[in-house]
Amino acid sequence: MFGKNLKKWVFFFLIPVVIILLVVIVLLTGDNGVKVSSLPPHVEPTKAGGILPFLPITTVANTPTAVPPTATPVPTLAPEPTATELPPRPTIMPIVSIIPARLRIPVIGIDADVEHVGKTKDGAMDVPKSYWTVGWYKLGFKPGELGNSVIDGHVDNPKGPSIFWDLKKLQAGNKVYISDNQGKELTFEVIKLEKYSYDGAPLDKIFGSADDVYLNLITCSGTFDQSTHNYDQRLVVFTKLTTQS
Repeated sequence: MFGKNLKKWVFFFLIPVVIILLVVIVLLTGDNGVKVSSLPPHVEPTKAGGILPFLPITTVANTPTAVPPTATPVPTLAPEPTATELPPRPTIMPIVSIIPARLRIPVIGIDADVEHVGKTKDGAMDVPKSYWTVGWYKLGFKPGELGNSVIDGHVDNPKGPSIFWDLKKLQAGNKVYISDNQGKELTFEVIKLEKYSYDGAPLDKIFGSADDVYLNLITCSGTFDQSTHNYDQRLVVFTKLTTQS
């Protein structure tokens, strides 16, 4: 009886012991038989409150020392050019032409009436009928117009000197005055004197158009030819308008 009870007691006693032993064995040998999730390695806390004592050192290639950018020099601006004061424009006189009635050249004592003449039968400029008047070429430019107006006069007559006898005495700068019947007067200034052969005068220069206002005075010069009753040269006094009143 006691033997049977002893076997039962041993059986019931050993079973729990065996189970406990198995559990212990499993726990002791679990790292070899069961794979668990990897945990981060244990890191000892530092005195700085959990901050790692050092960081991984990464090798960095030598970086050249940063050179501050050199400021691009600003070009020196040239000073604004000072406006050059231009000389005043010459006053342009309005062109006022006149129908000439009187010619005055005080320096040689001329104060004469003006006839209006055209052409002769052979196409030459006609001459005044009187030895003591002058002739304006009415088929050309009027005094005061842009271009060359022309006045002629006799140098002499069968009895002696005529109105333009002293024309050859004029010099550059002398004044010549021409006026109309209303008292309008233009002042011209002598530019130069020129002599030409009777048939070699530059007609366009004497009678033609121009970019200014000219008055040209013509008379005979040179040697008188008895057979043709004519002089072999012509004297031309070129004058230019200066004022008008």
